[in-house]
Amino acid sequence: MYESRWLFKKWVSLLPLQHKSIAIKSAIHPLDAKLLLGLTRFLEPEVIIEIGTGFGFSTTILHHANPKASLLTFESDPERHAIAKNISLSIHNSKYSQKHITFINKPFPSNTLSTFSAQSYLVFIDGGHNAQKMTSYFRWLFNYLPKESVIVLHDIYWSREMLQTWNALWKNNRTTFWIDMFRLGILVLDYPAQRKRTFLRPGPPFFIPL
Repeated sequence: MYESRWLFKKWVSLLPLQHKSIAIKSAIHPLDAKLLLGLTRFLEPEVIIEIGTGFGFSTTILHHANPKASLLTFESDPERHAIAKNISLSIHNSKYSQKHITFINKPFPSNTLSTFSAQSYLVFIDGGHNAQKMTSYFRWLFNYLPKESVIVLHDIYWSREMLQTWNALWKNNRTTFWIDMFRLGILVLDYPAQRKRTFLRPGPPFFIPL
């Protein structure tokens, strides 16, 4: 928790004043940041894919947790892309980070991904909060990712549409282990065990589907 709080304060201090309010509101919850940092450090993935860079807080968390991994982060908004890139490279050693973080100002996926062929992947998705975009993301991910890849999906109870998408994803044949943490959903592909679902609800939902 100390690390995630320190990174959050550092990130906030580097935000442009005119974007600070919206950036803080759109950033992942501090408890989610703590979980993401710990999960990334535990898994030690070779490649990390982030869909939805936003203003770069989760990017900072992912790179800090596993600086040796190749991190590809996608953001279609050019202004947010530029801000996130400047902040992330300011927090970390810029020369080292430039070799390991690839900021892509394009919608996911892109041709950049074809150059990677790793054994372990972690994917964090915090963008495209609608069924059409989410379905296109996962159609690519399910076809591309190797077994035991881990996908973390943010805001699974954001709306009825997101909940329906989440329910369809954990029912996919490639998903053999999944965790519903309310704000976050975690999927493990082709895990060598029986299909298993786990619920970890830290508190009441902020959105209750009708």
